[in-house]
Amino acid sequence: MTQSVQLTKEIEDSLKMISIPQTVSDEMYNRNRDKCDRDNLEPCPCCGKGIKEENRKFYIHSAFGGSMYIPIDETEYPDTWIMYVGSTCAKKINSEYIFKDE
Repeated sequence: MTQSVQLTKEIEDSLKMISIPQTVSDEMYNRNRDKCDRDNLEPCPCCGKGIKEENRKFYIHSAFGGSMYIPIDETEYPDTWIMYVGSTCAKKINSEYIFKDE
């Protein structure tokens, strides 16, 4: 393992950063995303299905395009955002990483 890969792994471990899990096959994900795009809905990052605005209840904190993390404060990363997750997929993700709109 090179030093930069090891350092990245150490940083990810200390920040509790993990990859956003994909809960369906690539083919199904792409089909779901295509339908989501046609319906003009925000996609779930795990399965690609569209999430209607009234169903946006669960979300993750995302960084670096494909990772999720547990935030410590609002200024830890310059390039972060929240991504809504469908309720079915939210049940499949470690609860530490799922946040809920009240």
